[in-house]
Amino acid sequence: MKCSIMIVAAVAASASAQFIENSCPAPSDHITGITEGVFVVDSMLKVVYDMNGWTGEVYDTIPIPFSGCSPVGLARRADSLMFAGRGTAMIFVMSVYGDSVGTYDFSDSGIYSISGLSCPWEDLYIADDSTNTIWRTDLPLGAGPLTEFLNLQYCPRIHDIGMVYYDMVAVACEDPVSPVRIYFSPTEYMPIDFQTGECESAVGVGTCSEGNRFWFSDPDMGMIHRYCCDMGSVSRTDPEIPGMVMGIPNPVTGNTQIQLHLPMAGEVSVMLLDVAGRLLDQVFLGYLDRGEHTIPLEVEGLPAGVYLLRAGLDNLISEHRFTILRNNK
Repeated sequence: MKCSIMIVAAVAASASAQFIENSCPAPSDHITGITEGVFVVDSMLKVVYDMNGWTGEVYDTIPIPFSGCSPVGLARRADSLMFAGRGTAMIFVMSVYGDSVGTYDFSDSGIYSISGLSCPWEDLYIADDSTNTIWRTDLPLGAGPLTEFLNLQYCPRIHDIGMVYYDMVAVACEDPVSPVRIYFSPTEYMPIDFQTGECESAVGVGTCSEGNRFWFSDPDMGMIHRYCCDMGSVSRTDPEIPGMVMGIPNPVTGNTQIQLHLPMAGEVSVMLLDVAGRLLDQVFLGYLDRGEHTIPLEVEGLPAGVYLLRAGLDNLISEHRFTILRNNK
C-alpha cells in the first residue's frame, strides 16, 4: 500500500513547525541505512549510493567490500562509512571510495544485534534492537568506553536511528501507527503523523548536518523524506549544550547566510571546502562571543555541485555539506 504523509505546514506561533520539507525517489527498494551526505546503503544489492537527497540523483554506486553480511544502519565520519551486519554485533568500516578499512566486534560489550548507527558529531551512536538500547562510544572504534544513551520504551523493533539536536533521537521502528518517532527520553516521544496508518514500517533514518532535521526512507512510497523538526531556526540555542551547531539553507541558489551557535566565546574559523577537502575560501576568521551569529556566505562564481563548510572553535568542529543548484554570476 502507498502511504500518505500528513504535512504540517503551519502551527501556532508558540509551537515549532514540523513537516516533510523535501522528498525524492529512493535509489532502490531495500534501503536500510541513511547518513548525512547523502549516502544510503542497499541491503539486497550490498552497495552504498552517494546521492543528492533533494533530487534523488545518484552520483556514485559504491560496492561494499565485505562478503557474508547484510548491511543495516549507516554512519559517516569524514571519508569513512560504517554499517552493521544484520543480526550481529559487528560494525564494518569502509571508505567512501569503496576500500575496506576494517571491522569491529561489540559482542564482548553486551551488544547483541545492531540495527542502527548514527554519527552526527565526534561520537558513534549504536542501536541494539534486541534490548531497544542506544549506546554511545568514542571514535575511532575502540578508542573509548561504551555507555548507555537511551533505553527506549514502547518501541517495537528498532530499524535505524538518527540523532536530532544533542539529546534526542529519531527512530524508525516496526509500528504501523507511528513507524517514525522522535524520542526525548526513554518513555517520551513524538510520532510523525501519517494520515492513513497504512505504512507498516520505515527502515532507514539519517541525521542531517543542521542538527534539527533528519532523513528517513519510506519503503511503501519508494521515497526518501527530509523531515524538519523546527522551521524557526537551524541551530539549537540551549546554552547548556556543550557543542557548536552550524546550518545554512540547503540547497543554495545564491549568496546566503550561515547560522552559527557557539557554546562559548573564542577564535572561530569558518572555511569553504570542496568535496575532496581542498580549501576554496576562508569565510570567516576572528573572535566571536558565545551565542548566535550570522555570517555571510558568498557563492557567486562557484559551479553547481556539493560543497563543505567547516567551522572550528577551540577543539570543537562542526561540518555542513550543502549543494549549490546553479551558478549565479
